[in-house]
Amino acid sequence: MKRNISVMRKVSIFLVVLMIVGLILPVGVKAEREYYVDSNLFSDGLAPVELGNKWGYINRKGKLVIPFKYDSVEDFRKGVAVVTKADKKGLIDKKGKIIVEFGIYDSFGIMDSGFISVSKNIRDKNTNEYLDSKTGIINKNGKIV
Repeated sequence: MKRNISVMRKVSIFLVVLMIVGLILPVGVKAEREYYVDSNLFSDGLAPVELGNKWGYINRKGKLVIPFKYDSVEDFRKGVAVVTKADKKGLIDKKGKIIVEFGIYDSFGIMDSGFISVSKNIRDKNTNEYLDSKTGIINKNGKIV
């Protein structure tokens, strides 16, 4: 199984490289610029794209809808996505609006129900050693339920 995933990853990377240099474009996606990825990477109608070590999102028409300003991004699920800036995670909606500010929680888990599990690590103030974590559930508006 690991071998198949590795081969698929290499093929995907190869296709992305070809698209970046402008040799191919994904089916159904007209590029405004040469930084777009293949159409298999869309989730909730948006796909993550990278330019200059920053990430944003495009829609299925190839239009940049969330600017390149994140250090890393995850796929959209149930209308929200986890994004990272300066090693701090936050939560955004499909318009790029920040739902949960960066650094409030250390991890997010988007559930099929649309609720989001969150956790915050508790660290020693002097050594920064991990001590424990607190977990909870929030809704798509960032409110604790």
